[in-house]
Amino acid sequence: MKIKRYINLIVGFLFLAVAVVLWAKPSDPQTPPKAAYRNRVLLDSVQADHLQRGARFAGVTQARNRAVLSFAVPARVAERFVASGSQVAQGAILARLDDREFNNAVTLAQASEAELRAQWEQAKRDHRRIEQLASSHVATISDLEKVATREAALEASVQAAAARLKEARRLLGETVLKAPFSGTVTGLHIQPGEWALPGQPAMELTGDGDIELLVEVPESVVARLSAGQNVQVLLPFSDNRRVPGRIRTVARAAISAGRLFPVKVDLAAEPGLSGGMTAQLLLDLTTEKALSVPLAAVVNPGASQPFVFIYDRGRVTRHPVSVGPMLEDRIVVRGDISQGDQVVISGQSQLVDGDEVEVDL
Repeated sequence: MKIKRYINLIVGFLFLAVAVVLWAKPSDPQTPPKAAYRNRVLLDSVQADHLQRGARFAGVTQARNRAVLSFAVPARVAERFVASGSQVAQGAILARLDDREFNNAVTLAQASEAELRAQWEQAKRDHRRIEQLASSHVATISDLEKVATREAALEASVQAAAARLKEARRLLGETVLKAPFSGTVTGLHIQPGEWALPGQPAMELTGDGDIELLVEVPESVVARLSAGQNVQVLLPFSDNRRVPGRIRTVARAAISAGRLFPVKVDLAAEPGLSGGMTAQLLLDLTTEKALSVPLAAVVNPGASQPFVFIYDRGRVTRHPVSVGPMLEDRIVVRGDISQGDQVVISGQSQLVDGDEVEVDL
């Protein structure tokens, strides 16, 4: 048994010696080291694109011709010839005031002018007669001056009387309220028998024909709009129908600081288009250039800090970015990247910052 144990010890020592020799033996310098593994990737370029975003501004269509009508003279309302919703033609009489006072004023002005005109005619005849007498040295120069002065004074009085008559007739005409254009009566604020005051709203009239849209836009948008610009208007409650339009006016000043800027859009005449319809002004706003990459280049796009790998001379580096809007199959990114940089779009799942890679063409 002792002999067997000695033999086992000797064999064990022999194996140990062989292992030590093999471990200590230098490697053959002619044998090349095994090549390190490199990830294979696909690349694409960082591009500069113009951002284009859509914007909608809600408003209500309205007739281009609109008016709040009122009387210019005070008097009792004698008659009203229309009701709310009445269709009227241009020049139609809508209401009439009690005009007796104004008729009397016209009669008085006519009489006054007639009296003064008669006196003026007599003064002109007297002037001619005194001139003849003065040429025969029967009348004096003083007499001639007196009749000339009287004639001139009466001429001025006649002109003043004619002006008063004209004004009296104008005020008489103001007792009748007429439609300035064809349209529909959309509001009534007076009743027969009530007292009308100058400037007090009496009726509202919405004209037929051209329709416009009034919207208000913020200061970041108003600078991009100009009169004559073609736009599209959406009618969301009319089967999302789109109507072409043209910007007529763009306000360059808001009512007060921080307020919106009014914009008026003329709409093309189309069947079914009328005032009072809900509408939206559609705008495509082109902004400054932005850098974009293929969507596949962004790692963890929904995380708090997405990133991309940028390739440079066989090596990739990790660059944190912030993401913006989509541009078809690309996405806007912002960060420490430049136009023309090569970004990894495939194979980045196994990469870490600083890895060497091979590019698949």
